[in-house]
Amino acid sequence: MSGIFAYIGREEPVGALLKGLGALQHRGGEVNGITVKVKDGFSSARTVGDMSRLGEECGRITAQGCCGIAETSVQSRAVGAASLVPAANHLFAVACDGSIHNYHSLKRWSREPFAVNTDEDLLLACLSISSVKECPQLAVKAAAALSGAPGFAFMSANESAVYAHAGNSPLFVGTGEGGCYLSSELAPLLAVCEKYTLLEKGETVRLRTDRALFYDAKCKKVKKSFSPIPDRVYFENEYRPDEELYACSLAAREVYTKFVRDARLTFDGLKLSRRSVEKLSRIILVGEGSSYAAALYGRNLLDTVTDIPSFAFRSGEFMFARGVMDDDTLLIAVSFRGETGATLACVRRAKAAGAKTLALTSSNISSLSMMCDYAVTFEGDFVRGVALRPFISCTLTLALLSLFIGGKNGVVTDLYLSVALKMAELLAGKIASAIKDNTAFAGAVNILKNAKNLYACGIGADYAASIEAADKMRTLCGIDCAAVPLTELAQYPTVSEGTVILAFVTGKTTAGASEAFLSRMKTRGARVILFTTDSIGEEMNAFDAVLSVNDTMPLFDALPCVAASFRLSLLLADAQQSDEKNEPVAS
Repeated sequence: MSGIFAYIGREEPVGALLKGLGALQHRGGEVNGITVKVKDGFSSARTVGDMSRLGEECGRITAQGCCGIAETSVQSRAVGAASLVPAANHLFAVACDGSIHNYHSLKRWSREPFAVNTDEDLLLACLSISSVKECPQLAVKAAAALSGAPGFAFMSANESAVYAHAGNSPLFVGTGEGGCYLSSELAPLLAVCEKYTLLEKGETVRLRTDRALFYDAKCKKVKKSFSPIPDRVYFENEYRPDEELYACSLAAREVYTKFVRDARLTFDGLKLSRRSVEKLSRIILVGEGSSYAAALYGRNLLDTVTDIPSFAFRSGEFMFARGVMDDDTLLIAVSFRGETGATLACVRRAKAAGAKTLALTSSNISSLSMMCDYAVTFEGDFVRGVALRPFISCTLTLALLSLFIGGKNGVVTDLYLSVALKMAELLAGKIASAIKDNTAFAGAVNILKNAKNLYACGIGADYAASIEAADKMRTLCGIDCAAVPLTELAQYPTVSEGTVILAFVTGKTTAGASEAFLSRMKTRGARVILFTTDSIGEEMNAFDAVLSVNDTMPLFDALPCVAASFRLSLLLADAQQSDEKNEPVAS
């Protein structure tokens, strides 16, 4: 995934481009670049790594025009090569968002006279080789040659204009007193634009200083309506991991107060009638990273309380799947920011098949919220760095949504709902209690220090929790920790002396089977750190370390356990740093 930002107007472009690119760092961040149109072609500044150096590099740009494009990306094809973003020659400058799936076959075709090392290089070659002169037609023709439907923006050396073509990842066009803007997300436009519109897949736009012209997939001019920029403050904060940990209980409290009022579920704007829910034949959840872990957790809850067959997939896999979807299918797309390209592609596929789509995200101005038929949004500032709140917020929201759908389907009774909402109200306190210091944490850290192999596991919703725990262990401690379903891990030949297992067991229906599998692996030399509830922990106390949390109810029990595993990762990271400081220096 990359981030594109472009500007054309009456002001000097570099400042606007730097500010817009800074708001898109979460989409790339490894390499950054700005290209400005000048009198005799293009002038560029590019850096690898920290964007702070890009401002210094831009000092060499002498902007004689008033338009430019900027891109933040990751090292995608060849190490070092991706630093040339945006790509430019004497004819065009281009930025690309998305992956070109037929990259290698097109690269062989365009090898001479172009050096092609990145998707941007390849797109630049396609634009330069084509005999089409009109830029809107050129954009459509280039897009037709590229498999994977990447979005891109480009400038021609022959005119002062910015062109863009939307692919799987949408692009936003904004206008204000200063000129016209283009962005991969709406958030960077909030402070500089008065109105905006969403460029849909297959559409092309030509931006001039004072107007925007739109073209459909057949390159015919179309009119698009603009909406006022929403009155919303965009927060992006950077927390230390220990600060993030203590904010998790606050996130749970905010989700509860958002969707529960007067002991009743209130999903404003979610117009799912009883009849439409009863007609559903399946529910499909998609997400990436922590959002996938939340989706998998939600799938287990939906199965439990709705009696509707539910399935969870990683977005990057489901976008290529050929599974059956129809108008009796509900696709729930989970994304904390609401800008994940693969998740957006899944939504497009679902809508093309006639399925209903529901966005579950923190932002009502995200691409995902605008694209889906329904949107469930919880308020939350975007966090740079290691964050557990996205998982907590998404998972709790999915739990409450499951109760809502189950009630519409006649499965959740008023009594069950009343108890569940009471437990949800207490969840913030349960999470705060789970991360308090106790001797079990110290024992678990000592066990982890000597681990040769490390796995996280569970059954059902507990497996979903283990995915998030493994991710945080890898990120915070630099330890290779794989999340594996418990039933599968028991068959691994690598489970032996030196193996440490982070086991999540919060469901009483699976506790007996989980204990049997874990005991079997313990006899093979593995050591087990158990995350469980107090009631189950009293019965399963024969393992190496037991980190138990206060019981809530099966819908929510795994969330305090995930918070406890995050605390364990922080303590292990601190212990690693302390050991490094105390390590004797070789003379």
